[in-house]
Amino acid sequence: MPRNRTFICQTLYGIAALLALGVQSAFASVNYDDLRALAPESRLRETIGFLAGLDSRVTGYPGAEQATRYVERQFNEIGLDDITLHKYDVSVPVEKGGFLQVEGDSPPIDLHG
Repeated sequence: MPRNRTFICQTLYGIAALLALGVQSAFASVNYDDLRALAPESRLRETIGFLAGLDSRVTGYPGAEQATRYVERQFNEIGLDDITLHKYDVSVPVEKGGFLQVEGDSPPIDLHG
């Protein structure tokens, strides 16, 4: 999947969480029994556990792609299969690692972005 699509889908999983919770309006009254039925604790724990276990979900990292696929599957399971994605150019902060070593016998020093 192109990086741009991953970026868009990352934002979609936040929206999906709101949809799963049945959020309608900041001013609407909340029926907590209905809310519990839409998003039982076990389902929330599963979703949070999955997403939290992906390491970095920053665009360009494998966790972002995995989170995207997860959200797409969740959307499809609830019947949201007509999803339109738009591509945008974004900077992708992928750290490939590096080190600094002074000439001689000095040990290398890891560098991070």
